[in-house]
Amino acid sequence: MNGAGQAAGSLGGVKRLARWKMGRASLTFRLSAYCAVLSGLTLACMLMLAYLEFGNALRDRANVELLGERNLVHDALVDIADVASLRGESGNAARLRINHPGLMVAVFAEGNGAPVFSVPAGQNALVKLAGAPVSSGIREIDLDSAYVSAVIEPIALRDGTALRLAVGIDRSSDRELLQAQRWRLLVRWVLGIILIGYLGSIIARRSIAPLETFTARVATLSAGKLDLRVDTDNVPSELTQLADTFNELLGRLDEAFARLDAFSTDIAHELRSPIANLMTRSEVTLSRPRTLEEYRLALESNAEEFERMRRMVEDMLFVARAENAAAAVVVERIYLAEVCATLAEYHSLGAEDAGLRIEVTGEGVTHGDPMLIRRAVSNLLSNAIRHATAGSTIQLVAAGRPGSIQSIEVSNVGEPIPPELQRTVFDRFVRGDTSR
Repeated sequence: MNGAGQAAGSLGGVKRLARWKMGRASLTFRLSAYCAVLSGLTLACMLMLAYLEFGNALRDRANVELLGERNLVHDALVDIADVASLRGESGNAARLRINHPGLMVAVFAEGNGAPVFSVPAGQNALVKLAGAPVSSGIREIDLDSAYVSAVIEPIALRDGTALRLAVGIDRSSDRELLQAQRWRLLVRWVLGIILIGYLGSIIARRSIAPLETFTARVATLSAGKLDLRVDTDNVPSELTQLADTFNELLGRLDEAFARLDAFSTDIAHELRSPIANLMTRSEVTLSRPRTLEEYRLALESNAEEFERMRRMVEDMLFVARAENAAAAVVVERIYLAEVCATLAEYHSLGAEDAGLRIEVTGEGVTHGDPMLIRRAVSNLLSNAIRHATAGSTIQLVAAGRPGSIQSIEVSNVGEPIPPELQRTVFDRFVRGDTSR
């Protein structure tokens, strides 16, 4: 049982190794190998059919000759008077028309194994058929000394003596010819496999040339050349979908790099102002001795700038977490009405200072990360307060039914977003001020 398990494990290891080898093989090798295997099987079937047809043709020719000679010998034997006369004819085979090369004739008495007549005498393989029964068809007999096609039938002399006549043709030369033909076909098959494999590799290399061109085109791309695209008009139909998908990927990468560049620019602008303020206030404060009150005011001003920088860092961390939420998201059951009420109360002071009122309506239940949802709604609400018309009402609506899509809508009354900025309104750190 252990031996069988070890053998099965070894066989599985060989199969895995073969799959690994084929997995690392080039497309040219794969196409050439598949072409050689399929063509080799097809060629083997064709050569096998040719071999069988050749053997059948030799057999049919020998059978026609055998039946013809059988008729001649039969007609000659039935004219012989008795067995004694038949034995006397053994030295004069020409009278019995037994003159075909390779022809053998043997006559057996009924119930007696020894032949009463055989030509050629002494080297007639048919004498071994003394006990063979009479048959109506041609028999192919592989004897030690010869390969014979023979026919055995009853015959009667003129005196009524019943005998058995065996007529055969030595087909040893046909067997040797078939063996030689088999080796020639095998050599041709091997040479054909080699030729097909070579030609298949040439065809495979030419067939995948567009793929190599495609690869070379892709190799020229870099972060500074994301505006380039693969020409889909000059690629095979099998690569069109791949080229289109790759071009779409380049478009997304180009857009992502553009957003990253804009994001870096925005961060530089955002951080430059507080850092410049901190440096300026610190240099002015340190330029001469100050009172304790002046130092306290300077530190308070610096603390405000640090708070601004802290909020910007939190914003950046929030964006990074929102874009990779699948890695760190915390899913909980969230009641949207409670979220809206909490955020409305949090922003109520800012709304009152701006002369606005926040109205919360609706309800709903969903599952998600509470922090991300609160942050998203809080951002919308703060923007609504910042851009709303004084004296208006901001609507905060939770909508949805159980089993359907849940939503939170924030709406205000104010100046509409310009059409040219609407397509980028959800990009990171986008502002209406184009200088920022």
